[in-house]
Amino acid sequence: MASQKKLAHYEKAIKYLSRAVERSPGFVQAYIRRGDVYRKMGKFDLAIADYNQAMRLTGYPAEAYYNRGITYGMKGEIDKAIDDFTQAIQYQPDCVEAYYCRGNAYSGKYEFDRAIKDCDKAIQLNPEAANAYLIRGNIYANKGEFDCAITDFTKAIELQPDAVDVYVIRAKAYKAKGNIDTAIANYSRAIELDSDYAEAYHERGNAYVLKGDFDHVLEDYTKVLELEPDFGPVYYNRALAWLQKHEWDKARADLVSARNCGINSFRNEPQNVVNFEKSIGVKLPKDIATMLTQRAGQTQTPPKVKNQPFEDHAAMSAQQEVLPTSPMWINQFQGQREQDALQFGVRVALFTVISPE
Repeated sequence: MASQKKLAHYEKAIKYLSRAVERSPGFVQAYIRRGDVYRKMGKFDLAIADYNQAMRLTGYPAEAYYNRGITYGMKGEIDKAIDDFTQAIQYQPDCVEAYYCRGNAYSGKYEFDRAIKDCDKAIQLNPEAANAYLIRGNIYANKGEFDCAITDFTKAIELQPDAVDVYVIRAKAYKAKGNIDTAIANYSRAIELDSDYAEAYHERGNAYVLKGDFDHVLEDYTKVLELEPDFGPVYYNRALAWLQKHEWDKARADLVSARNCGINSFRNEPQNVVNFEKSIGVKLPKDIATMLTQRAGQTQTPPKVKNQPFEDHAAMSAQQEVLPTSPMWINQFQGQREQDALQFGVRVALFTVISPE
């Protein structure tokens, strides 16, 4: 979501570009630029209408096809995005951005070989195309080829050292390899570049869980909640960290906040509570065990507090996971859930990581 300041800037730009279109109805670039602004505002249909008009007015529509492809990609209409990027390439065969954009779209369809081929072509045309390395790195990560992924992420960082999001993505690849300390170092670098980067704190806290360093876990989760006070899963994760330290009252408070956000703790399975108690070496207070297994809608539901829906925070993190903390669950988290998190990176990296459109 754009800030109010940005929205005001966009509205001003729309008025200016609309006047330009009124004065010169054949002004192709005015339609394209207004479409770009609509896209940044999330008004995708208006953006597409402007790109369509630009295509009708020009015999060289590569830029309009490219930008419409970006918009379709942001709408989740991947096949239409691929068609538009292909059209852009036909009109402009050396369009680097269209190749790696199409590669990104193919990766969203799990067509990884075609995606890599497009990224390879983009890099051949421009060896300094940072986004091409980033997209290709995400594809390699989804194939489980984490060394290749890290190599590409590292190249992207070399080309754009202040690309803070790429440090987070590279950290996830290191974590998937089991290199937890290196992952933490990458999350920390992202935080150095942007001290208000909530996802970096969240992911670093998750990594500290795997080390059993719950003091640092609590520090990072607390910082996330300072930045995103309605982020329900982190209340639950922090509650588990408090339980590790036998801080029952603090755990209770966080569980109340988490359940009010609709977080289903421990999948409502009492056996999971038993496993957790074994992992921390102590029996939980009865009321906390009940909170961990109680289904939504049962009578002992805590009083409601005002919280935004969990879905409102979906853009904050690649995988809004509720962390397992027994040894068995940690192994599961480190495997499949890492793959799920990296898959999200493939789908959105083009539009949001290095150079947002």
